[in-house]
Amino acid sequence: MTLSFGSRVGRALQQHGTPLVLIDSNRDRCIDARSTGIPCIFGNALSEGVLKDANIGTAQAMLLAISQALEAGPIIRLAREANPGIAILARAHSDEEVAYLHKAGADATIMGESEVARSMCDSVESLLRLAQRLEAANRPPAGDNAADPQKA
Repeated sequence: MTLSFGSRVGRALQQHGTPLVLIDSNRDRCIDARSTGIPCIFGNALSEGVLKDANIGTAQAMLLAISQALEAGPIIRLAREANPGIAILARAHSDEEVAYLHKAGADATIMGESEVARSMCDSVESLLRLAQRLEAANRPPAGDNAADPQKA
C-alpha cells in the first residue's frame, strides 16, 4: 500500500516517540495506522465530535496534512476555538494557500515546492563539499616529485 502524506508523517512521529492521534476519512488508512500502533479516528475533523475525540482541547500541536486548504481552514478555526494555545502547522500547495491558512489561524505552513527546492539546494551544497574533499584526498602531497614526472 502506498502511504498517504499524513500516514508518512504519523509514522515518522511515532518512530520518534511523539504521542499522536491520527484523524482520517479513509477507512483503509485508519486500519493500517492502527495495525502499526497509531491511534486513528475514522472520520472528518469537521464532523461534530471528531476533534474532541482526538483530545484537541489538551493537545500541544496539530499537524494538518490534508491536501485541501479550503477544508483545512475551518478545521484550524475549530481547533483554535477548542484550544487557543495549540500550535498549528498546516500543509499548503501555493503562496495563496499559505496566506489563507495563516489567516485561518495556522502558526506555520509547509509548502511542498518550497521544501523540495530547499532540500535540493542543501543537497547540491553537500555534493559540492564532498567533491572538494574527494579532490583534496586524491591530490598528491606538496613536494612529491614522484607524482609529477616532469619534476623527477
